[in-house]
Amino acid sequence: LTSIMLMLGLPLIPFNYSLAALIIVLSLSIIALIRKIEFKPSKSDTLLVAVTFLTYVVLLAYFSELPRLFTPDETAYIFSARMGILNGVVPPMRIRPDANEIKALVQGRFFWVYLLASFIGSTDLPAYQAGLLGVSFLIMTALASSLLVKNKWLSTAVFAAVIFNPLLFSFSVLTLNDLAISFYAVFSVLFFVKVFSKTNNNVSIDIKNLFYSLLGIIVLTMIKENIMIAATMWIILVCIMLRYKLYKQNQNYKIFLFILLPVLMYELCLDIPYNVSYWILRDPKLARTVFGRFLFISLVESFITMFFAPPWNPTAKTLFTRSFVDYTDYFYRILMPENSGLLVSAIILALPFLILSRDLREKLDETVLTSLVLLSLWLFYFVALSSVNLSDASRYSLWMIPLWIPLALNVLQDIINDTSHLRKLLSISTSALILLLANIWLSKKKGGVYIGYGLPSRLWTANAIMFQLISLLVILSLLFLRKSFPKVRLIISKKLSVLKTLNFRVIVFSLVIIFILLNEVHFSLQFMQSSVLYEDHGLITLNKVLENFSNNENLVFANNYIYMRPYVSDKLLRQGLLLPSPDTRESFLKLLEALPNNTLFLISTDDATNWHVAGNEYIKSYADLNIIFPKIDTSKWSRFNLPESILKINFDDGNKTTIIDYSGFGNNGINYGANIVDGRYGYAASFDGVNDHIRIPNSPSLHGDVITISAWIKTNVSQSNNWIVTKYESRNKGEYLLGVAGNNLRFSVVINGSTIDYLAPFNYYDGEWHHIIGVYDGSYIRIYVDGAQLPNPLAQTGNIDSTTYDVVIGSGHSASGYFFNGFIDEVQVSSRPLNITEFLKSYYEHYATEVYETFLIDGKAKVKLFCNINKEVVQRSDVRVKDSNIFIDKNGTVIINLKIESDIKKEIAIILATERFTKVHSVDLNTGINDVVLEYP
Repeated sequence: LTSIMLMLGLPLIPFNYSLAALIIVLSLSIIALIRKIEFKPSKSDTLLVAVTFLTYVVLLAYFSELPRLFTPDETAYIFSARMGILNGVVPPMRIRPDANEIKALVQGRFFWVYLLASFIGSTDLPAYQAGLLGVSFLIMTALASSLLVKNKWLSTAVFAAVIFNPLLFSFSVLTLNDLAISFYAVFSVLFFVKVFSKTNNNVSIDIKNLFYSLLGIIVLTMIKENIMIAATMWIILVCIMLRYKLYKQNQNYKIFLFILLPVLMYELCLDIPYNVSYWILRDPKLARTVFGRFLFISLVESFITMFFAPPWNPTAKTLFTRSFVDYTDYFYRILMPENSGLLVSAIILALPFLILSRDLREKLDETVLTSLVLLSLWLFYFVALSSVNLSDASRYSLWMIPLWIPLALNVLQDIINDTSHLRKLLSISTSALILLLANIWLSKKKGGVYIGYGLPSRLWTANAIMFQLISLLVILSLLFLRKSFPKVRLIISKKLSVLKTLNFRVIVFSLVIIFILLNEVHFSLQFMQSSVLYEDHGLITLNKVLENFSNNENLVFANNYIYMRPYVSDKLLRQGLLLPSPDTRESFLKLLEALPNNTLFLISTDDATNWHVAGNEYIKSYADLNIIFPKIDTSKWSRFNLPESILKINFDDGNKTTIIDYSGFGNNGINYGANIVDGRYGYAASFDGVNDHIRIPNSPSLHGDVITISAWIKTNVSQSNNWIVTKYESRNKGEYLLGVAGNNLRFSVVINGSTIDYLAPFNYYDGEWHHIIGVYDGSYIRIYVDGAQLPNPLAQTGNIDSTTYDVVIGSGHSASGYFFNGFIDEVQVSSRPLNITEFLKSYYEHYATEVYETFLIDGKAKVKLFCNINKEVVQRSDVRVKDSNIFIDKNGTVIINLKIESDIKKEIAIILATERFTKVHSVDLNTGINDVVLEYP
């Protein structure tokens, strides 16, 4: 439906979906009336539907209130879905630009993106709540899974066990497609186990069920290619047809050929030649251009890379390079008794022994299901060891869990109903013990076991698993004490007649189910509370901030770009105005010069949301500033005057004895040995670092509750403690101090008798003039060098103490040490905190100034929003992009061709963005059409 609406150019809005749904319902109703179709659900079916609907509503209400921290894959899915809704074009996922349409259709994950677009468009929910679609798939998966058992009471237990399964439960609000894959996998298996029917020794094939199963596989593949389920079904199908010689019966040979030949043709004509070209002939070009164009997935390559690292990734893990710890870690990660319960995991582990039992082999549908689960489990285990990260192993095996639960509970019911299956129970108990020992061993080796999804660390769960094992053994041991219980029941039933109708085996089985559900609820809560995926990182708040400061026409550069995509406004996303930060400081500063006014820069120090963007180390440092500007040549700066100065000395009168103060307060100084020489502006004072200094006698005007000190200095001599300007005697005695302390600049103020020091890196012993400003504004202590704020300003409040100490230039108050070695010019002191924006406006044509600041995650992360100011940029329409295309050459280089028309000869800046960074290119244009080629190796 969504595809049709996109093709017709219809907007994906609730009205259109409602209209389409009404037409479909009316059409089906008319067909039902014409064909006289009657639907009479039973009471149990009606009750199940009611419970299902109530469960769905409760889960929606619960998950809709949960905060979310999306994974990169989730943000990509939401971005593609929003592009479909806003622009009518759905960009494919993980597809090279040179891929053909068929390959893009199969591997582009369009079906999942269309499902998300349908959900967002039909519900009109915010994009960041797209994960609620997973609740629908959780319910459908539970219902489909319950149909794999025949007993209605057991199907109810399966339904509940799937709903509360910790991993499935935690995935039901994620925007990942794994839960949808789980549903379609169960859907396919549900029909696949019914494909074969056995009467005596005769086996027949149901074409209808085979078609439905194949349809489920096709839909599953359109969501995300998953060859595991299809491969196991194909293997089982071929084995059964060969085992019972079905290809000799009637027309079954056609089915056999239909199943066998396409796979053989694909492998012989594409897969094997591709791998021969790549691995043996070592000709990647031949492999990609000839065979790779139509190769959707390579089974041969997957098999080879299990044992040998591929040429493009020689450090990749293989079965030969994995350690025993790795084998155990993956083994436990996949089976994970914390997830489905120790009993379910133990039964799945014991399947190789259980499948040998005669009663299981006589039931062909159970044999098919058991074989499928067993084969897919161990195939995935070995594939995961060679090609799947440990953290993703539980995610990619998620689809198996809804198959494990009905199979395990069915086996358990058979054992409880017939306690002669002691061997089965013994193998299950042994498997449970193996899982417990694996847990204990991994906990000692690794500091815990890796369970759940999105958990930040390993957990210690050995006690919980041991408790499960002991409790289950106690419950199941009751079955073997059955000879004593009739006597007990007879005695009790004389007083409680209701016990006469109770079935003891049902009680034991019910206790086991309740125990499994309690375990699931316990670990569901633990997974949800421990997972980082359900943390609030303030992204909704940040979107509101952008809406307040943006008119939806501003460019916004964010170092948490991919995490903001589900939250920003439609217009911002539709026009591509949200971009990641540049990957280098140089590119960032070039942007400041090229971008128009009111461009916004969102900078976050939250590592959980900014890690994906390149260049974060430099960009995060800007969060400590309140203004960002390009580095410029300070030699071009004109003389700067602090407003409301209480001391202003420039040495320009050339007087070598009395140093004149031009502030108007008459705070003239006495020169003790400093030479007056050529300075940064006019004259300056030269200090020898031995005893030269200038003293300004104390005056009430030289005090300020807050203070700003400015001076130009030049030195090429490394100094340990050499003061530039002080009104300071010693520790905790004085008012303020600005000086050099080794590799740091020091700016100190004395408040309530305590010296507060702010130290910032200083590496300017280069014999050049540098402008130093120290500012205390009653909230922070800051230092600026050549206009750039140094990192990590110090938070501080309170008024500066008032004292009678003199102001000294080039030394401390007592003139007994701390002498400066170098040149000092333009000394100014103001009792007003410097407005750095006013200061920089007089020198810079382009800069970005802070417009908003907030703290997130209980103050652990800082976020600042900067607005770009550019006096030089004038927006014009004399440059137009006429055409563009992108392709990848044989060496993997991305080449972008632009055809740009310009009315005048000029230099322009081209901004190109990926998911991880923005690149800035300077290009000279001539009048007319210009062909611009940009390459990304």
